[in-house]
Amino acid sequence: MMGLTDKFAPFIFICGHGSQTQNNAYASSMDCGACGAHPGMSNARILATILNQKPVRLQLAQRGISIPAQTLFMAA
Repeated sequence: MMGLTDKFAPFIFICGHGSQTQNNAYASSMDCGACGAHPGMSNARILATILNQKPVRLQLAQRGISIPAQTLFMAA
């Protein structure tokens, strides 16, 4: 879904984002929409953990997405 299907770097950072605001009626719109208007750090951690698992990489390879063994996904 991110378009990352080849040419993997040794380190790939999955970045969650959010914001802190005060006195803003629209504050939740500044957080991650995919995360239900919450900061996205927990989603970044979960995705990095999933993508580092060997069984997941094997399934992706069967679908044409080969992630090199030395590639490490990290949450930021």
